[in-house]
Amino acid sequence: MALGLPTLLAFALALMGQSLSVQDLSGQWVQYSAPLDKRSPPICGTACGITQPGNNLVVKDSWGDTKTYDLSGKPSVISAQNGRFSSQITTTAVWESGVLVITRITKETTPGTSTSGLKTVAKLALREDNLIISGTYPKLGTGEEQKYEVTYRRKR
Repeated sequence: MALGLPTLLAFALALMGQSLSVQDLSGQWVQYSAPLDKRSPPICGTACGITQPGNNLVVKDSWGDTKTYDLSGKPSVISAQNGRFSSQITTTAVWESGVLVITRITKETTPGTSTSGLKTVAKLALREDNLIISGTYPKLGTGEEQKYEVTYRRKR
C-alpha cells in the first residue's frame, strides 16, 4: 500500500510538531532567582535533578524527595489517611507548546469539613540555558492564588 504525498507530508509535519512541542528538561538545576514571597518553589525547591526516561519526568528535589510525573496527561491520584484526616492529591502533566504544565489539586477532609481543592500549577520551560518554573500556588493562610516565577541555572 503506497502512501500519497499529502499523507506523507501530513505525517512529517505531525512528527515535527511533536518534537518541537516536547523539550528535554534533564539536568542538574540550581535556583538563581527566588519567588517574591520567599517560599520554596514547587517541583524543585532550591535545586533539583531532572531526568526524562520514556514518557516520564523524574525530579529529585532539594528535600531529597523523588517524584515521577507521567507526561501522557493521564491524572495520577494519591490518597492518604492519617487518623480522621484524609487527603487526595491529583496530578497531571501535559506539554503545551513546548512548556510542561504540571497541575496538582489537593483535597483534604476531616469529619464534617472538606476543602474544594487547593490548586498548584507549575509551568516548566527552557529559556536559553535556564529552566524557568512559573505558575500559581495557594497563598499561605488565605488559599488565594499567588503567582511565582523562579529561574534555575544548570549546575556546572
